[in-house]
Amino acid sequence: MSDQLSHHYEQQLAYLSLHDSLTDLPNRSFFIESLHQWLEQLNQQKQRQQIAVVTLDVDRFKVYNESLGSTGGDSLLQALAKRLKLIARNDDIVARFGSDEFALLIAMNQTDRIEVIAQRYYRLLNEPFLVGDQSLFIALSTGIAIAPQDGQDVQTLLNRANQARIQAKQAGGNQFQFYRSSMTQAVHKRLALEQDLRNAIGQHQLKVLYQAKINAQTGQLAGAEALIVWQHPLLGQLNPEVFIPIAEETGLIIEIGAWVMFEACRQACLWRQNHPNFHISINLSARQFLSDQLIDQVKRAVGICHFPADALDLEITESLAMVDIEHTTQTLNQLKALGVQLSLDDFGTGYSSFAYLRAFPVDTLKIDRSFIMRIGTENAIPADEKIVTAIIAMAKSLGLSVVAEGVENAYQMEFLRQHACNLLQGYYCGRPLSAHDFEQLALQRYNVNLASE
Repeated sequence: MSDQLSHHYEQQLAYLSLHDSLTDLPNRSFFIESLHQWLEQLNQQKQRQQIAVVTLDVDRFKVYNESLGSTGGDSLLQALAKRLKLIARNDDIVARFGSDEFALLIAMNQTDRIEVIAQRYYRLLNEPFLVGDQSLFIALSTGIAIAPQDGQDVQTLLNRANQARIQAKQAGGNQFQFYRSSMTQAVHKRLALEQDLRNAIGQHQLKVLYQAKINAQTGQLAGAEALIVWQHPLLGQLNPEVFIPIAEETGLIIEIGAWVMFEACRQACLWRQNHPNFHISINLSARQFLSDQLIDQVKRAVGICHFPADALDLEITESLAMVDIEHTTQTLNQLKALGVQLSLDDFGTGYSSFAYLRAFPVDTLKIDRSFIMRIGTENAIPADEKIVTAIIAMAKSLGLSVVAEGVENAYQMEFLRQHACNLLQGYYCGRPLSAHDFEQLALQRYNVNLASE
């Protein structure tokens, strides 16, 4: 690939990685970086201004999506994004965080009043939206947190704006709420969940599920990704997005991550007896990757389980890789010295830089599901296919393999096969399953007998 073409792909991905493909608004990454910069400027000012962090979503969006169809739902989101951009002042930042959730960043001087600004937004957003030939009124739940009084760092402000938004929705929706220190119910629930999680480890409530990875060219079973769920005795099955952030903050993720790695290697080692080319993938959390225990954890898992290191694929997210370039490079080199395979997960949602890809000793790029999910559907966006083909071309130019996650239909599978993608993962290939159910899937769909005699 020529340097000019490579530069073109890099520029295209750099823009797309910071913007939402449906609305062309800045995305979460762009918003967070902007807020970080604004807070730094705020701290340097002698006469301090204020910054409003606003999060909002559409009340009962699921109802709109079901009645309008996914295409109509997307059109409604595009109309809302356009309205938000028209209302925004020159310095305001409007971003889409995902689904029907949007965020605003508003800088205020001494003469500005956030109540007045919020009322202006609401007045103009309460006017009807034209979707196809329908005129629709929508209701919005909005939460507002103000820096510096409600917080002076990115995560605190976002968390508190979201707490206020949830309060607005619970109060009936179609309103905005300011963060108040009395909004502690969610915090109490979180503390209770944290205590339950500490007990869950010893009480064997954590389970490893396995999601199939398929060779895109042959359609054969190549391996699986190990995923963790929590079978809570009262709340039922909890997905990782519910409890992994708690595990990260408390440090429990180190113990949990070590257990998942050992259990996944143990199980995959049994499956390799009947399917010698089977490999297992494990996603490393942020704190686990940054821990000085990681290398020893990997050595222990592959050593005790007698699992070949080159059949273990460790995944880190693109955004995590960029937190500390020096540490990332050092840790990846240490892992590579053990013989394991390394993947860059969620690729396309962060920096997507050729320079870093050349520096990191990764073997595989994993295309984020957000670029795959609409391909071959009624609400397909041409840009998604261009992004995917650009990522595959970039990876191939660097000698890397490509995994596409989020594959949910035959068109996506064929599209990815034709464009030389290596591995596929998603509900179309197989949902996350217990070890026993995964063996049944392997036998019935892929004609592979993994079960031990």
